[in-house]
Amino acid sequence: MRIRGKGIGPSKLRSIYKLRKSEEKLRLAREELATMIREQQGLIFKYKQIDGQIMLTLCDGELLHRFGMTPDRIVGQNLLELIPQESAYLINHFYDAMNGKENVYFEGSSNGITYIATLRPIVRNGTVVEVVGSCIDITDRKRMELTLQESEQQYRQLVEMSPEPIIVCDRSCTLLFVNDAAVKLLGAASACELIGQPFMTYVDPDSANVLAAALEHLFVKNSPFYTFEKKWIGRSGKVTDLEARGVPILYAGQKAVQFLCIDITNRKIEEETIRESDRRYQMLLKLSPEPVIAHDEDMLVYANDAAVKLVGADSREQLIGKSVFNFLHEDFHEGFRQKMRLVKATDEQLTLGSAKVITLRNEVVEVEGSSIYVYKHLNVPLFQTVFRDITERKRTEEMMIRSEKLSIVGQLAAGVAHEIRNPLTTLKGFTQLIKAGKISDGYIDLMQVELERINQIVSEFMVIAKPKDVELKRHDLHRIIVDVIHFMEMQAIMNNVEFKYSLQEHVCCLCNEDQLKQVFMNILKNAIEAMPSGGFIEIAMACEIDRIEIDFTDHGVGIPKEMLSRLGEPFFTTKETGTGLGLMICHRIIESHNGTMQIRSKPKKGTNIKITLPNG
Repeated sequence: MRIRGKGIGPSKLRSIYKLRKSEEKLRLAREELATMIREQQGLIFKYKQIDGQIMLTLCDGELLHRFGMTPDRIVGQNLLELIPQESAYLINHFYDAMNGKENVYFEGSSNGITYIATLRPIVRNGTVVEVVGSCIDITDRKRMELTLQESEQQYRQLVEMSPEPIIVCDRSCTLLFVNDAAVKLLGAASACELIGQPFMTYVDPDSANVLAAALEHLFVKNSPFYTFEKKWIGRSGKVTDLEARGVPILYAGQKAVQFLCIDITNRKIEEETIRESDRRYQMLLKLSPEPVIAHDEDMLVYANDAAVKLVGADSREQLIGKSVFNFLHEDFHEGFRQKMRLVKATDEQLTLGSAKVITLRNEVVEVEGSSIYVYKHLNVPLFQTVFRDITERKRTEEMMIRSEKLSIVGQLAAGVAHEIRNPLTTLKGFTQLIKAGKISDGYIDLMQVELERINQIVSEFMVIAKPKDVELKRHDLHRIIVDVIHFMEMQAIMNNVEFKYSLQEHVCCLCNEDQLKQVFMNILKNAIEAMPSGGFIEIAMACEIDRIEIDFTDHGVGIPKEMLSRLGEPFFTTKETGTGLGLMICHRIIESHNGTMQIRSKPKKGTNIKITLPNG
């Protein structure tokens, strides 16, 4: 190569080549740096003082574009003029760095973005030649900090306003925080009186070891501790039972433990009351004069002293674990099982009725009992059955029945004597007249009437005294009542009485047809005679699952209240010519059918007779 005749040597060419190559590398590096600065998420900038102004010499980065700016619009501009009026307070930070202050930090916001900026002066020969700065977006971080602050504030409010005592202590068991509930519990005027005090000062010595173990667990294992109970001693000396649960936390940047406490003083009192009540209950069971057993289904798990005595055992150990049926007569086994199922299903006390207990000496004891399904007895759900020895009562009842029978016999005898004496007096008078020769057909007719009356009284008396054994069969009750109505219809018409009836068809029951007809005819005959001015008699039938109810209602003269209780007594009647035995026979027939007969009446309103018979 030649220039104006002068040649360039090889060494010179190599130098030029290296220079141009270095320049190219420098250009590429600057472009790469510019690209890197432009694409980085933050912002890098430089500024220096030129002619008394702070001029921006470099500014680029992804954050710059999010601020709504570009390098070509702001590089070369006065930095202070680019700062918005609302951010003018930041200008001093730029001067501080320009004056040589190291590591200047500040936060600002622009275009809805919160950022943090760092300024570092570049010093040469003791003079700041320029300042290099950087910004990073902290919007999300600030939002999280704000959320955290709100959360902490809410948590503090919850803790401070909690109705339950909350305390925080460090590993040395020094109180760091107490809420108002804890202040009140400890009898202090304010939290300041407690902060810094040893926690153990307010813990009962018997609870100190439990609290120490809790603290050790919480600080070493850093996990929530189990709930435990302890006693607190307030400043006044008042002891309070507390249930506490501790959790490890950070408090003011250091490890601490927070205890959530619940005042269980009242609960403790209630538990002790329940325990005392249970002890008394157990004592009542044990000392009860009535035999009491507790059994799981049929297996005995408890028997009081009276039950042990009832079966002739030496101790309750002879009974525990054995079946109830070992001591119950076999005739009552199935009934007892059914009653237990019903007790369990209804959860109500149920009377078991009478039964027979077989003692260990094979003696039979008559008892009556009741059972209930209890949920808390010996800590398991059980049946509790109470028996009562009714052997002596049975004997007494039998004696009373015998005495009552004698009384009734005497009453019947007196009644028969009274009822027969009247016609006998008449017969005696007419006999004397006949003996004197004064014979009249009228006398003979009257004598026959009186003899018929005596025969009627004796016949009814024999029905009561010697009731016949009757066989019960299934009969259609609807048909029986309709037959009686048709039979009595002529007598009703003659007395201006009408039958109104509402009966269910195809209702059957176990009965003796002739006896029920006798009862129904007697009731209807009395109802007709109770309405001398006529009227109507209502007959209604209702059929339930387990019973049949038949109502006879008349609207006659009624029966005075004081006489109602005597109805059914032999020879007591409200009619002039009655004997009072008819209603007594009706009662006897209905009782033999396992039914009941109830009479309700009001004077001048009428009478209602309700007969109830077993269904089926």
